[in-house]
Amino acid sequence: MTGFVIFNQFIIRPFQKLFFLPLFFLWVHFSAAQETVRFDSVKVNAGHYISFGNQVIFCQRDTVLILADTIDYFQSRHDITSKSDEFYSSLKERLGNKDGKFSEALYKVTFGKDRSPNKEVKDVEKSINYFEPYNNRLIGSISLKKLDIFGADIKDTTLVAKGSKKFLNKLHIKTNDRIIYKNLILKQRSVLKAVEVADNERVLRQLPFIKDARIMINPAQIPSPGVDMVVVTKDVFPLQFEINPVLISDGQFGLSNINLFGTGHELETDLIIDDRGDRGFGHDTYLKIRNVKGSFISTWLNVANSFSKEGAGIIFSRDFFTPNTVYAGGGEISRYTFREMRLSNGQILSPLTKIDSAIEISSTRNTQDFWIGRSFKDFNNLPPFLDLKRLRLITAARINRVKFTDRPDVTETTNETFHHRTRLLASIGLSSRNYYKDV
Repeated sequence: MTGFVIFNQFIIRPFQKLFFLPLFFLWVHFSAAQETVRFDSVKVNAGHYISFGNQVIFCQRDTVLILADTIDYFQSRHDITSKSDEFYSSLKERLGNKDGKFSEALYKVTFGKDRSPNKEVKDVEKSINYFEPYNNRLIGSISLKKLDIFGADIKDTTLVAKGSKKFLNKLHIKTNDRIIYKNLILKQRSVLKAVEVADNERVLRQLPFIKDARIMINPAQIPSPGVDMVVVTKDVFPLQFEINPVLISDGQFGLSNINLFGTGHELETDLIIDDRGDRGFGHDTYLKIRNVKGSFISTWLNVANSFSKEGAGIIFSRDFFTPNTVYAGGGEISRYTFREMRLSNGQILSPLTKIDSAIEISSTRNTQDFWIGRSFKDFNNLPPFLDLKRLRLITAARINRVKFTDRPDVTETTNETFHHRTRLLASIGLSSRNYYKDV
């Protein structure tokens, strides 16, 4: 009994004090904190979500919730959890349908399991799948089928427009046959390569005046071992309007045609009404000539004559439009006089904004900008997960020179926008591209 009293007095009781005393102070602190918590009303508009903690609540009507001021919450018109689910579903589908050891390993790391060997691709397929059975066949004839812009469907070419749609189709000039043939990479009597045909189909769809395009392959008549190609295209309605009125006497009105008379060229004119200066009105006109003589070089010509912009310029460009493109490049030569209205604190006003205290800043800028790129496709000793057939080493160099013949006063630390400058740029990178399309 004496031993128990000693054990209880010298061991148990000190332990109880050490253990329960901190808990007592913690309880007192928590009780004091509770007394300072305030509650506030939060209004959630009809059709909005509110998220707090681990909960997301959708309110069909205007709702008022009572929340503690220590709770962080977020309101949105869209369900923030659905965007996260859509992202992971999309990522899971892309990794699950992509060939290669690297994507397989990334799928396992991201989702914690091996992907199913029986993968299915719904609504999407690799763009070369349709053309692979005809690989290395000789291309015989290439014919065109141009659909109406209203009432026709690229997936069902038998549909015919009726009623008002038929009338509207008569107002449109379809893309000229020569323009479509000029944008074809493969020619008659050449050998069909599935990758090149798929690339060419994508090039046609990327043209701004083409809404959709398909290349159909038909076996040629016996005894010919070749194939015939049918290029099906559907145009975009080419006319576009833009109205940006400010006042009755000021505004900007634009009209553009992205397929001028079926040539694939683009003409855009902006009429600018402005009573500042002596003109009263001005214009900013662009003419874009696409794929000059089948070189896939596009050229922009610009002439401007308005209060805020006056001068002319030319831009030309050729992109790496397919992975097999070896050379790309572009350039700009221009001379413009710009006029800006600024406040005393340096803030630049929009072109049609008028404030009596604003100061006119004028500058004349000369620009010479050129770049060139080169693609290489021969590699050795690369990781096996890379698609060697589509892998390219891309190198590029650029020189950009800007010189002002008229400008505000400048120093090393002021009006840096108006400093003369010459920049040299270089880049190198790897590119491996594959494409998928809706089916």
